[in-house]
Amino acid sequence: MTSSTSILLVDDDAAFRHVMAGELRRLGHTIRAAGSGEEALRSMVEAEPRVVLLDIGMPGMNGYEVARRLREPDGLPDALLIAVTGWGQAADRRQSREAGFDHHLTKPADPAELDGIAPAGVAPQEPFAGGPAPDDPYAAYRSEETRRDDPYAAFRETTPRREDPYDR
Repeated sequence: MTSSTSILLVDDDAAFRHVMAGELRRLGHTIRAAGSGEEALRSMVEAEPRVVLLDIGMPGMNGYEVARRLREPDGLPDALLIAVTGWGQAADRRQSREAGFDHHLTKPADPAELDGIAPAGVAPQEPFAGGPAPDDPYAAYRSEETRRDDPYAAFRETTPRREDPYDR
């Protein structure tokens, strides 16, 4: 995403919305948050986001249904739709693609990784561009032993540590 991208963040978990919105704002993006699929559809009219970060497993209208509606001509057919969800099996990724998502990321999603995804209008990157998605998108960054022992090692290895004034 380019700097100052307009993003609609949709997740029923208020803590996740708060943390992710704060991190994306820190990266320079404009954020509008919604706590449900229904709220997202109402917000899209005002916000007209270029990117939608959408949880799948929400009560009421789930993320798949929201994505289908956003892809309709009177929705946001040109927006970049990114699933940010705890659902990461191959079947979940296939359903995401079929519902209209451009990307499928599993939680915990790294805001810096989201920041590296191409803006709307650019052909989608893996996992959907060339075939089935790998079960672990960070496998190239870690050894088999590290992946087995510490599933979050890739985040610590690839994300620079910020200076914390209270960490003394």
